[in-house]
Amino acid sequence: MLIAGVLQSALTPFLSFHAVHPDLLLVVIVAWSMLRDLEDSLPLAFVGGALLDLLSPTPLGPFTLSMLLVSLVTGFWRDKLSYNSFLLAILLTLPYSILFYLIFLPLLWATGYPMTGLGQVFVGIIFPASLMNVGVMALVYPLFRYLDRFRQRDELTI
Repeated sequence: MLIAGVLQSALTPFLSFHAVHPDLLLVVIVAWSMLRDLEDSLPLAFVGGALLDLLSPTPLGPFTLSMLLVSLVTGFWRDKLSYNSFLLAILLTLPYSILFYLIFLPLLWATGYPMTGLGQVFVGIIFPASLMNVGVMALVYPLFRYLDRFRQRDELTI
């Protein structure tokens, strides 16, 4: 998680397109929440959100709460859908990313952080960043699926 946070902070200037960038930590948390139960994914969401809260100039809390809620929703649907499908994981990254921003931005606004119009933010930031997250998920999900299978084999042998 720390590596993903540092990578996101260090690579954001290079991965930005018109001030929009993918959110690596969000993608990592969504991928892990798709593959593992809430017992495994919620602590990861808490640590990832807290890390973003500490590394960003925003007030403490909005990243953590947003990550926890997205992980919870992803975990809820995990029991109803089979995330073993690469295509399904890719397709669901878009709505999960949009959900994250729709939770995060009002929380940020509630803490007194200055905001512009939500319509402008959706078209200019939320939707493009969510599309970038889909692209990142295409790279991250196969790795996490492999790690999950490796971990399951480990659990069976113990």
